[in-house]
Amino acid sequence: MAGLNPFRRHMLVLRLDAGGLLEAFLVAAVTALLVLRFVLAVTEYPTLGGNHLHIAHMLWGGLAMMTAIVMLLVSLSRLSAELAAVLGGGGFGVFVDELGKVISRDNNYFYRPTVAIIYVIFIALVLAFRRIARTTPSSPAVNLAHALELTMEAVIRDLDAEEKQHALALLTRCDQSDPLVGALSASLRRIEAAPPASPHWVVQVRHSLDRSYRRLVARPWFGRLVVAAFVAVSLVALVQAVRRIAELAEAPEVSARIIATSAQQFAQTGSLAASLAVGGLVVVGIAAFRRSRLDAYRWFLRATLVSIFIGQVFAFYLQQLEALVGLTIGVLFWVTLRYTIHEEEDMIAQTGAGCAGDRGG
Repeated sequence: MAGLNPFRRHMLVLRLDAGGLLEAFLVAAVTALLVLRFVLAVTEYPTLGGNHLHIAHMLWGGLAMMTAIVMLLVSLSRLSAELAAVLGGGGFGVFVDELGKVISRDNNYFYRPTVAIIYVIFIALVLAFRRIARTTPSSPAVNLAHALELTMEAVIRDLDAEEKQHALALLTRCDQSDPLVGALSASLRRIEAAPPASPHWVVQVRHSLDRSYRRLVARPWFGRLVVAAFVAVSLVALVQAVRRIAELAEAPEVSARIIATSAQQFAQTGSLAASLAVGGLVVVGIAAFRRSRLDAYRWFLRATLVSIFIGQVFAFYLQQLEALVGLTIGVLFWVTLRYTIHEEEDMIAQTGAGCAGDRGG
């Protein structure tokens, strides 16, 4: 990194958990956008502010984003970063929901091209965030920065044995001639890890889940159940998309009543394309499952993200209540997959690559 200009050198040192935080931001944004549209439709789009004022919900989105920025500016805690990612993402989703008012001449919230523009915005964010998460260079300076980040977080919450070992492992990949590396390594070795305290109930639940998961993956039917669940979800999404298109083709008088414009046709085509993409990613995951559960889970996670970021946006445009159910299922799958991927990575780290922990069920 020595050959880079100061700006790029500083910007390329990303947080260890940058990818997860960016993903949480996007999921929160899409969730807030779709839930808000559903609530507004159910309540028949009320006006806040009385007869003379209209307090646009864009302002609430701006307030949430401002709060997230302030949290990042004043706090060093990782928990603050996680909360800011969710709060900022939700605020952005609420903010961008009123895009139609900003870009239309008549200040029209229902401006038809809005859904397509929001779709493009989220796709651009997905691509940009994935590029950011993957372009972190590995170098002695970056490893040292990450070790310092771990140490800082450990100081805030007390240093436990796992954090200490992780920081020391990073320091072994640093420039050993750097006096800061030697000083930090010596200091960490002298510091005793905090004695295990009485676990918080959240930790107890997590440990219980860990034990349950490891028992489940040993069952012969577990792999078949995971595959069946994702096959069912992808098939349901495909059938729903095809049914929407069939209804439009077979009942033009109904289509006229629901204003079947080019924007709606675009949404139906996008919904079908997203369903096909989800199905394709699920098929790849199924093929990878026997070789590696971890690889399969990662493909299933990609399918879930496509469903949340693309498919649900189009589905909500076409049918709000059905889309909210699909969104809820998608977010539950996302949370579950993030957990299972973390568990598989831990099991592989403990047993070594190629051991039973990474073979399919």
